[in-house]
Amino acid sequence: MTHGPSGHFIGLSLMPMVIMASAESRSADVPAKLDAYYTATLLGLPIGHISWAIDPKENRFSSVATGSIAGFLRLFMDAQGSVAAEGRLSGGKPVPSKFQLKLLAGKWSDEVGIVFNGNRAQESVLPPSATPSADYVPIKDSDRIGASDPMTALLVYVGGTGATTVPQACERTVAIFDGHTRYNLRLAFERF
Repeated sequence: MTHGPSGHFIGLSLMPMVIMASAESRSADVPAKLDAYYTATLLGLPIGHISWAIDPKENRFSSVATGSIAGFLRLFMDAQGSVAAEGRLSGGKPVPSKFQLKLLAGKWSDEVGIVFNGNRAQESVLPPSATPSADYVPIKDSDRIGASDPMTALLVYVGGTGATTVPQACERTVAIFDGHTRYNLRLAFERF
């Protein structure tokens, strides 16, 4: 566990791992860049790999993750992807400026780029979507205001000089826009 003098980031993922770094000043025990490597398994056999790097510097941050299907699952499907986010720190909290997502799975692909200008997201999606399905709800301009990208939303700011793993850091709702969908993600503390 790392405690910094002025604030911390905790990167959360769907996999059971917590990543921490000081949001402002650095000491010898606080890493400047955080690298994590995940292996997903099924019945003890590897089915996927993900590497994730978070690099907070002064008042900026960058976060990059890449992953692919592995092991016997590649016999049935070959999939890989990358996701990246950049932004600035405002009061120690992450504010997105750019988000990129690239996914390839067989003949299917998805590529999304979002640029955040002020408090508004502007996306580009390649290839452009075909005719929307009958249950598609169009995204309005108001949906692009005040939302974060999915990767920046995984960076949780914990202020102060106390313990970094406090339950209150997880109790929040985040507005997320991924280029296709706008949704609210409600986070809640589960356990240490």
